[in-house]
Amino acid sequence: MVVVDPGHGGRDAGMVGMRVNGRTLVEKQVTLAVARAVRSALQARGVEVVLTRAPDTLVSLADRGGMATRAEGG
Repeated sequence: MVVVDPGHGGRDAGMVGMRVNGRTLVEKQVTLAVARAVRSALQARGVEVVLTRAPDTLVSLADRGGMATRAEGG
């Protein structure tokens, strides 16, 4: 079991402002896209994966830690 925490989300955008190919990069969007790609790659290898957030929602640090603890059976 692997828990991937993309960080940020919801009203917490993280870093905003770098423009690439005419688009403004928003950290919360980049971290979520990377987390989804990691999840897909791991699942393709038979690894069970939990994301601390899948939609663009804000998850507290305490809740993120709780998800990891529950995922490992604690």
